[in-house]
Amino acid sequence: MYLCVCRAVRECEVDYAIDQGCRTFKDISEQTGCSKECGQCAQTVKCYIDQRFESFLGEIHSV
Repeated sequence: MYLCVCRAVRECEVDYAIDQGCRTFKDISEQTGCSKECGQCAQTVKCYIDQRFESFLGEIHSV
């Protein structure tokens, strides 16, 4: 699924950036090229990042 249609950045690319240590939208934008200009794409990517980290924290707390 595309998270940033402006720059054709897919979910798997954002996942890879997170797995490589990116933690902020700025980090992910620099690594993947996802758009900072489009408010919609930026918001979509930021929400996705939040979901990934919430899921990760939930896994940690359940251990």
